[in-house]
Amino acid sequence: MARAEQRWLRSFDGDFGELVFLRGAEPPPAILFFRLHPIVTVDVLDLALRALDQVPAGVFAVVTREGTRMRPFPVLTDPVEATGRPSNGTH
Repeated sequence: MARAEQRWLRSFDGDFGELVFLRGAEPPPAILFFRLHPIVTVDVLDLALRALDQVPAGVFAVVTREGTRMRPFPVLTDPVEATGRPSNGTH
C-alpha cells in the first residue's frame, strides 16, 4: 500500500529490509526502521521528525537514539524484477 500510494513506510519491523534487499521486493519511496528499546512514545515522535528532515527518498534508514544510518535501495533494472511481470514493449 505504501508503494502504491508513494508513501514513506515507518516501522518497528526490520523484515521490510529483508524483503527489499534479500528478496528483491520493490520498495516504497523510503523506509524508516525504528530500532528503539525501550519504545518511548515521546522519543518516537522526536526521532520521526528528525528522520523525516534528514532522510532522502530512495533509502532504508535505521533510526536509533544515537543517530540514523542510511542504505540506498538496490536499483531494479529488469522489468520483471521491477514489476513482477514481463514488459509488453510499450511505454
